[in-house]
Amino acid sequence: MTTKTKTKTKDKLSKALKSKFIDELKDKKETDRLERVEANSKLKEVIVYTQSTCPFCKQLKEQMDTEGIKYIEKEWTEYPAEWAQVSEITQLGVFPTIEIDREFLVPRRDFQQVPQGIQRIIAMANPERLSGSNEIKLLEQFKTLNYNMSNAFQQLGKTLQPLQTFVQNIQKELDEEEKAEKEIKEKK
Repeated sequence: MTTKTKTKTKDKLSKALKSKFIDELKDKKETDRLERVEANSKLKEVIVYTQSTCPFCKQLKEQMDTEGIKYIEKEWTEYPAEWAQVSEITQLGVFPTIEIDREFLVPRRDFQQVPQGIQRIIAMANPERLSGSNEIKLLEQFKTLNYNMSNAFQQLGKTLQPLQTFVQNIQKELDEEEKAEKEIKEKK
């Protein structure tokens, strides 16, 4: 057998093994997903308030479909009174807002990315999870207040940074002038 033939045989074998390995990984991934879909089929009712032009809503719904999470979609323009009540409770009119047992998940406040939102939905919609207290509105408002205060402090920090730099520069100039005056007086 020539070296060229051995190389071709090795390449074919390598490609075949790689293909077999990739196929097995894909099969395992799909098996795992189907197990999650089965487990997620038992979740409590999930309501998703959406806006038709919201790309984040679309991403979340696609991932919920992939994970087998059943949900009721409520486009806010079709349920304006209900959406107004949800917005009043959460104090944030952000889409998609998710409701499970009169508790709410709001993007950027309760989750940052779709996978994190999916994890939170699964945890909150678990049928073995006990429902929240009767103080849901108050709890949601405290969470929103915390979120808003955090954002305000971050914005304040950004706003004050140029002022802080300006004051530091003036302080340096004053220190340099004072030092120069001292040197002049010492020379006299």
